[in-house]
Amino acid sequence: MLFFDTRLLPFNERVSMLFALICILGGATALIMRLRPGDEDDELPPDDGAVV
Repeated sequence: MLFFDTRLLPFNERVSMLFALICILGGATALIMRLRPGDEDDELPPDDGAVV
């Protein structure tokens, strides 16, 4: 929302745009950091294939 309407925050337009960019990058970083690592030592549950 901050990218489309920078008047939502009581800051200068440039500061609001910078804050919005930092929030988006921080959210993307948080999502990437929460990805599970795919180690070879992980035990996978047995896969029976498609069961109908």
